[in-house]
Amino acid sequence: MVENNNSRSFVVNLSERAHPYHAENLELWQDCYLAYRGGKEFIYDALERHSLEFEEDFERRRNRAFYFNFVKRIVNAMTDVIYDSMIVRPSPSDYPVIAPFYRRASNFGESYNTFTRRMSKMSSVFGWVVVAVEHYASKPPTLADVEAGKSYPRLSLYTPLEFVDWVKDGDKFSYGLVRRTIYRRADLNDPLSEIIELEEHIVYTDKYIVIVQGDDVVGEYKHSLGRAPLVLVNDSTVDEFGFSEPLIKDVSRIARALVNWLSVIDEVFERQTLSQLVCPDDGSLHEEAQTLVEQHGPEIFTDLSEIEDYTKIVLKRIGTSKIFTYPANAGHPPQYISPPASNIGDAWDIIMQLAATMFFLVGLGGVREDLYTSSSKARQSVLSLMQSYLQDKASNLQTAEEEILSLYFAYMPEQARPSRIEVRYPAEIDVGPYIEFFSTVLEMLKVNLSEEFNKVMAKRLVDKCPYITMEEKDRIKRQIEEKGVQIPIIDSTKR
Repeated sequence: MVENNNSRSFVVNLSERAHPYHAENLELWQDCYLAYRGGKEFIYDALERHSLEFEEDFERRRNRAFYFNFVKRIVNAMTDVIYDSMIVRPSPSDYPVIAPFYRRASNFGESYNTFTRRMSKMSSVFGWVVVAVEHYASKPPTLADVEAGKSYPRLSLYTPLEFVDWVKDGDKFSYGLVRRTIYRRADLNDPLSEIIELEEHIVYTDKYIVIVQGDDVVGEYKHSLGRAPLVLVNDSTVDEFGFSEPLIKDVSRIARALVNWLSVIDEVFERQTLSQLVCPDDGSLHEEAQTLVEQHGPEIFTDLSEIEDYTKIVLKRIGTSKIFTYPANAGHPPQYISPPASNIGDAWDIIMQLAATMFFLVGLGGVREDLYTSSSKARQSVLSLMQSYLQDKASNLQTAEEEILSLYFAYMPEQARPSRIEVRYPAEIDVGPYIEFFSTVLEMLKVNLSEEFNKVMAKRLVDKCPYITMEEKDRIKRQIEEKGVQIPIIDSTKR
């Protein structure tokens, strides 16, 4: 709850306030964030139980599941491409009051450059984020305090999961509400008190910032900015409400399909069901199963841990590991039948195709080998998709940074404020060197007969790739050195 500080004439229940746009898109943002984070939390959310699968089987399968996190690589690659270019910002040599801010800009201690990179990545994940420029003090900072790094505004980054309500005047906020979970000492004055979980609300208006933890107002700070100290950072083009959609809106859904496909293939090998047992049945199998149910109750089909004759129950339970039966008078003995091994190959091809499609959707590559084998016009079309997105994103980041820095200087004494804030991101971002290089190297490897040359070119390809980490690059290059380079032969006449 928060009260009007002036007249105390009304009380607002903050926990019930949420913008309709927030409620409408919350599930999408949650899906995108989980796909980007990966790990067990995403697997547990994405993995689906089969209708005939036992609960204990599903739990074991879910605990074994793994996730190829292409989503994080896609998001990080887009920011890395932009930040590989020169970005021009106000210089500390011209404005000394900005030097400590560049070194430690956020409330988490991040440098300004690190913070803006995180801002860029999170805007790709959610479509947009909000940056708060806050100064929690009773009076404006002095120039001496700022230059000494003792007192100056800091930045907080809020995703749409936390930024739940707002009022916008054009492209600026006059009001914003953050709702999030925090951990703090039960007694703020006692460092030995237990740590508790609380719901925190932060209210931003054009005159003050109020912090509410649980039922307690723990901070109220006035400012004279004439607007809420909030900056909207859109990812790319915006919808009719002024917000951008997540870059990974469709990619995150493919990631969920990938987790389920990979888990199913893992289950085939875990249960060794590449072969299927078939057995004659004259009715005795059913009778024996029914007898076991009468002895132990129907719970044998949900809890098998305490049943001595476990093997018999396993043979007769209905689910993904059931046996196949046929009439006993058919004259065939029990035997294993094997489905075509090509089925697993087909499933893996689908998985690889889904992974390639994820990169294609954001312009990082072509489906199958289209990028490397199709016409130059088709390759240019794929490249232009990525370039268009990156130019929109860079333009939005530039606008956001100018506004963030303008708010920062608005807290400063008037004599320290510049007449104009100028930030310059690259007007054109050339992604050709990242993708065309792949095409050139692959074509050279296909026709080259020197294994040493192939290794050198393949290592250069790995070094150029913008969406894998240095540790992954080192590991891949060691594999290239040890195993050489295997290039598939492609028969163009069969296309």
